[in-house]
Amino acid sequence: MCGRLTLNDEVFMRKGKDRVGGLMGWAVAFGFVIGMMWSLPAAAQEKPQLFAVQLQEADSLLAHDQVKKAEKVYKKILKRESGSVEALRGLSQIALHKGDWGKVKKWNKKILESLPGDLEAQYWLGVAYRNTGMKRTVLFRQRDFGKSQKYFDSVIASDSSFRDVFYQRALLERRREHWTKAIEWGIRQITLKPADVHSRVGLYELYDLFLRHKGDKDVSRYLAGKSDPRSLYFLGENHRLRKRFATADSVFQALLRKDGLASKMRLYLSLVRLKLQQDDEKGAETYLAATVDSIQSDLDAAFLFEDTKYIFTDEELQRFEALSGPDAKRAFFRAFWAKRDPTPAAPVNVRAMEHFRRMVYAEKRYWDDDLRTWADNPDRVSQLRFPRAYYLNEVFSDRGLIYIRHGEPDETALTGDGGVVKNESWHYFQREDRPELIFHFLGRHWRLAPVITSPAMLADRQGWSITMDRLARARSINDASGLVHEMAIESEDDVYTALSSDAHTWDKSLEELDMSHYWSFFRGDSGRSRLELYVGIRVDSITADRLVDRGATIHDADFRLLHKVYEPAPIQLQKPWLRYKRYYIRRYTFSLAPGTYHLGFYAQQEVPPKVGGGTFEIDVPDFSGEGLGMSDLKLAYASSPEKKGEQESAEQTLIPNPSRKYSTSEPVVVYYEVYNLHKDDGGETSFRVQNKIIRAGKKKKILALFNKSKGGKNSISVDETRTGSRSDWRDVVRFDVSRLEKGHYQLGVKITDLHSGQSVEKLIDLQLVEE
Repeated sequence: MCGRLTLNDEVFMRKGKDRVGGLMGWAVAFGFVIGMMWSLPAAAQEKPQLFAVQLQEADSLLAHDQVKKAEKVYKKILKRESGSVEALRGLSQIALHKGDWGKVKKWNKKILESLPGDLEAQYWLGVAYRNTGMKRTVLFRQRDFGKSQKYFDSVIASDSSFRDVFYQRALLERRREHWTKAIEWGIRQITLKPADVHSRVGLYELYDLFLRHKGDKDVSRYLAGKSDPRSLYFLGENHRLRKRFATADSVFQALLRKDGLASKMRLYLSLVRLKLQQDDEKGAETYLAATVDSIQSDLDAAFLFEDTKYIFTDEELQRFEALSGPDAKRAFFRAFWAKRDPTPAAPVNVRAMEHFRRMVYAEKRYWDDDLRTWADNPDRVSQLRFPRAYYLNEVFSDRGLIYIRHGEPDETALTGDGGVVKNESWHYFQREDRPELIFHFLGRHWRLAPVITSPAMLADRQGWSITMDRLARARSINDASGLVHEMAIESEDDVYTALSSDAHTWDKSLEELDMSHYWSFFRGDSGRSRLELYVGIRVDSITADRLVDRGATIHDADFRLLHKVYEPAPIQLQKPWLRYKRYYIRRYTFSLAPGTYHLGFYAQQEVPPKVGGGTFEIDVPDFSGEGLGMSDLKLAYASSPEKKGEQESAEQTLIPNPSRKYSTSEPVVVYYEVYNLHKDDGGETSFRVQNKIIRAGKKKKILALFNKSKGGKNSISVDETRTGSRSDWRDVVRFDVSRLEKGHYQLGVKITDLHSGQSVEKLIDLQLVEE
């Protein structure tokens, strides 16, 4: 982020917790004040005591983000002590927090009146004048930039190691568009402080801008004269951006074999882009896998953050900022990608691949690092709301940010009539994982706008929304005003939703693979539960003897991978899969402790391309209690004839029915388990079993299900009492459904323990269909 302060300062400006003046220095000064108080008479101590208490109060308020209250206390201190440097520093911090550069100047100039030559005040004056200069006309811009340079140079002359003053000087040259000078100042910063992660990342961004703004000859001339690994890397990047892919690959491969780069993360990220540009998916997968695995330092994580921050949520941003150490950050990014992956059992994270594919396109199509001002903002009254993550961007237009998060829109509209501002609108249709979204981009920088009112523009977007259509037909100013307000509210919601989320999009040539699934829970061993996932793939939806990748995964609540099954062989040759009727069927079994997990499964055929599956949050029940318990119901196609007392062996012969569809000519088979039946004094159990299939209609409680009549064209009922010697019971029940009409049904099982009076019940949906 080449226009930023250091990341620490930026975090302070957002959170108000990073003390700009340096809390340690203030603590020393505060300790000195307290020490002096002990040597004064009691009357003389009263004023310093009040000052110290108020200052401590203001500092505490600011540290806890109570900015307005802190500001009042600091100003109260200034009324009594007009030259209080501590209070002035606090007010300077608050001005930084608000981005009020005029106030930053004001308070730091007052500090210099009390402490001429104060490095902290000069440093922030340099930053403030650079930022105000960015927004001024050319004449006044150069004046402010000159003052900024004066203050930075004064700090450097006194103490060149002060904070990151060399890097701040580099940012000044970046705003002057003196690209190589900016780079040289940045190099001086990391040479002086090699452990400064933020300056190292910022230096790479200065190189990026140099490559974007200067011609091929200028870039090659500057970089070719240097032999350090960083210059060689950017020489390779220049080749990649100019589409000299083979040359870029040669440079990158040579750097992979050498030491010298402080981090190879940027190298891996460039190789991912390069392989995608060469249509080498396998190569891109290799380097993509290396990105997270290679996080060995905070610098590695910082480089990866810079490439992924465009799809962060605010909650993820807050968590990432709180992390320390490469291990925690490596775990963060693994979870970051896992939660977005629609096929987590596949060997490659398709969402991560799509992200970098979008990044390549956005860098080419939507790059815009020019300064944005209030004058070119179509939302000058701030009707739109933006999440914090939005403000991390400095190099893409708003179109680029939406594209990186959500991909190509389903519809676009441009109006080119004379007199109409430069415009484009995007329309994303509603999906299961995303609501309908509409965006309007206006002006030279394609900035998001809350409304469009031009009749020509509204006509070109006819049918997109009821509000826009009504506005196009509005006949009075009052009607139009209300509809404009309504459109602004809709845009506010759409923009905030879109910039707080992201979504995967599949290639349009990809077809959906016809798959069915459901899962059941059973009691496991040692207090754990057994999850059974049943997956079916229709035989006629895949091409015979073609490779069909398949698999399933379990992640914990924090998206840490616990189990992964991956099966790349042709499905016809894979033993766990069996063919029955119209389906290839597979049962996956996992042993899990009770709790919340993320389940994923998929199947994908390469030629012709098809994919199916899904990801789900599941709550694994706890069967370890002493009360009456019951498993879920498992629907099956068939089993061998069952003899009394052979329930366990019968269960092993069941063929799961993932589709939960039956023809009326075949039996509906259900398996379930009952736990913790009470025994009488003679060691016998006695319990009532109510099994029922009933036509699905209006939603009814399960109790109503068991109060229905005992038969007919829409239901089947079995009610019996059983006894036994086991506390646990397993049962396989077959229903003859030949008399039932086709349609949707519910199958229910209710168990009542006749000794304890406890009861438990479970339901499952099924469908009766044509042969």
